[in-house]
Amino acid sequence: PRRDNDGNVVDGDNECLRIMHADKTSKEAVKDQKYEADGEQYVATGAYFDFALNLKGGGIIALNFESSSIAVTYPENWGRKAEPNELPNFRFLSNIYWGYWYRSNPNVKNLRVYAAYNVVNDATSELVVRAFKSTKVEKLTPWPGASFDIDSEEGQALVGSPIGATAAHVLSGHKEELGIEHVTKVTVLTNDYNVGFLEPKRKELHMFFTIEDAPGGEGGAGRKRRAVREDRAVREETSVRNEGKNVVHEHVFRVAGRAG
Repeated sequence: PRRDNDGNVVDGDNECLRIMHADKTSKEAVKDQKYEADGEQYVATGAYFDFALNLKGGGIIALNFESSSIAVTYPENWGRKAEPNELPNFRFLSNIYWGYWYRSNPNVKNLRVYAAYNVVNDATSELVVRAFKSTKVEKLTPWPGASFDIDSEEGQALVGSPIGATAAHVLSGHKEELGIEHVTKVTVLTNDYNVGFLEPKRKELHMFFTIEDAPGGEGGAGRKRRAVREDRAVREETSVRNEGKNVVHEHVFRVAGRAG
């Protein structure tokens, strides 16, 4: 990490961040914390986003997050669903990542990997299992893990997963700043456990999406890739519970159609 637990700068490149849409030091309940933005009044939602940035190496690492539309439903926050106009415009996972990646970054184009730590999303996990079965990968292993090229059906499926969709949305939504970038490979792995210790029953699943410049412009010259049609994509929120312990919420970019 770039800083220790006390906030002091140390010899590391990962900047760990927690962004909260509430003032936890306030004595007011979340539903009573009001503020103004662009001439409109809003109420804190209790949403939070834990992630890390590595500007030097070109990485965004997703950790834990809880979106505004889900956070408001908890009794300690609003205790009800919110109307779209009640939520902040800057609320999706890809919005948060991009805002902090772009801020004070001397080399915005240097986005080379999107990583997701301890993936617990059922839909994504099922796609990983299918990819393993179809390529005869027996189990999750530590680095270098198992990699799936984007030209393969497995790689395309993983990029289209709820986890991969966040990376795809960042790339497709910021071509002017990033240039024409695309995911070229998805790597799936688990922790490197110490020899002599029993492997845990449930291994943590980590995913790395390798990002490179697209050759020959958008989509790549001579490449036959199924590109997501941005005008037919739908945003929504989902909630995932990890064995009753950790609650993770993510921005899903669900595709309604494809173009060849």
